[in-house]
Amino acid sequence: MLSPYLHKMLVQANEDGALPPTLDEAFITVIHKKGKDPEEVGSYRPISLLNTDQKILSKTLANRLSTLMGKLVHSDQTGFIPNRNSFFNLRRLFNIMYSQRLPNVDLAVISLDAEKAFDQVEWSYLFKVLQKFNIGEGFINWIQLLYRNPCARILTNQSLSPRFNLYRGTRQGCALSPMLFALIIEPLAQAIRSHAAIHGYNTKGTLNKISLYADDILLYVTDPQTSIPAILDVINMFGTFSGYRINWNKSELMPIRLQNTSWLERLPFKLSLERFTYLGIVVTKQYSSLFKENFPPLMQRLKANIQFWRTLPISLLGRINAIKMVFLPQLLYLFQNIPVFIPKSFHKQLDSIINPFIWDYKTHRIGKKHLCKSKMEGGLSLPNFIFYYWAANLRAVTFLLDDALPSSSWLNMEREDCHPFSIGAVILSPVKLEMSLYSNNPIIHSTVRIWKQIKVHFDLRPISFMLPVARNPSFAPSNLDNTFERWGELGINTIGDLYIEGTFASFELLRETYNLPRSNFFRYLQIRDYVRKHLPTFENAKPSMFDGCINICPTSDKLISRLYDAFQSVSTPSTDAIKAKWEEELG
Repeated sequence: MLSPYLHKMLVQANEDGALPPTLDEAFITVIHKKGKDPEEVGSYRPISLLNTDQKILSKTLANRLSTLMGKLVHSDQTGFIPNRNSFFNLRRLFNIMYSQRLPNVDLAVISLDAEKAFDQVEWSYLFKVLQKFNIGEGFINWIQLLYRNPCARILTNQSLSPRFNLYRGTRQGCALSPMLFALIIEPLAQAIRSHAAIHGYNTKGTLNKISLYADDILLYVTDPQTSIPAILDVINMFGTFSGYRINWNKSELMPIRLQNTSWLERLPFKLSLERFTYLGIVVTKQYSSLFKENFPPLMQRLKANIQFWRTLPISLLGRINAIKMVFLPQLLYLFQNIPVFIPKSFHKQLDSIINPFIWDYKTHRIGKKHLCKSKMEGGLSLPNFIFYYWAANLRAVTFLLDDALPSSSWLNMEREDCHPFSIGAVILSPVKLEMSLYSNNPIIHSTVRIWKQIKVHFDLRPISFMLPVARNPSFAPSNLDNTFERWGELGINTIGDLYIEGTFASFELLRETYNLPRSNFFRYLQIRDYVRKHLPTFENAKPSMFDGCINICPTSDKLISRLYDAFQSVSTPSTDAIKAKWEEELG
């Protein structure tokens, strides 16, 4: 009902060149930083609350701009860009750090900490960047409308300060701010990528110099004694006109392989030899230390939270919701971003901490498997953490299996580490492979082990319909020549493509459907024999639910939740036994 009036008001404001004063105004409240001196101004974090009408306008503009961000901003930037994820940056970092194919060159990783990055942006620079990106005069006018007369008031103990004007920075709470910052920082990223004196880490087909997640910057440099001075010059020059500043005391350098380290002490960075924190993840020098540096500390925080929650009068539903809202997001973040194999014993330990708390340290009245069922099925939606772990890692597998996606650095590196074999065929192999023969990448080893863990738990059949036919290490004929790669060009990429209308197709039917040459008949017999060997009832086999899971578009919304629900759907326990006991007791 209000939208026509809001639209009329915004159109009039655009014509007048200014928003109504109340739309320009923000209320700022401050939150004390834990462990900081309360008498110091810097010990408080400002939180800005914007006018709702202004937020509707900025969200509308953000929705329109988001459709172009993937084309305007390089794939190195993953923050707030549709179809890009923070785990892209971490997976890329891990592949560079833990690769067994590191060239014999000096290599260092630098994590830069920006100093109030969003608050320091010069508006003259912002609008010059928008013009250079050719955003469009009309659209830029709308953005200028938001930044023409912004002001704020400080809210302290229900009292408001007088208004004061703002002259720089993107606005906190504005839906446009993250995308505007991605555009603002892109010239710096491009300057680093194109600088001849800054040497990055080369993988086949990819030069890795920089990763960005909004203002969090990660640099990969070889020949550091030449590259680092050039980086410092570029950053200092960029800061003179953009307002961008680096907090050198919080920026860290980790040497991955350096022959001479004596000169590092002269650099402005903090030197981190064993670990540093990036995007909330403790990154360790050794892959084997990733788990113990990230998961046990989270378990300790969970125990501390539970000890506090025990003192509160919380119901059964309240305790479950506390786990879902406080602990699950933290654990799921680690599952998504740290590609390590976690044994079932870890999840049993987790249950031993959570289950007694759920029942207030009294007798368990209902088994966990029933509590984990959805409320529609009579459960209480208690998280099944191992299912979330599998869902988070299976999402990464969907990226690896989808060759149609735009190329990402981490995808290229992991696929290249399995060359000349298909990474999908290595992961989904129906037989156990001696992994050292196919890849030395510990991340791929962990991914294979996780898939095997899923197969064993759900007692899946050996062969998946999503198993690639070409470059398959468990199917020797696929590696003799390029026949099966030509089949892929014609449309036969996976085992599932050999089935037409639910039946394993004859050679003649495949010829008619995919235009295969007659000379490939012997290859057809070989692939048929391979499928029969691993799937005795292969003639009329159907895709399993898990085949559908790994065939989902990787960029689908709520993919982890959908995979989790799929796991739950095939694991929902029957209540018949409980019903029978009740009937027996009640006569």
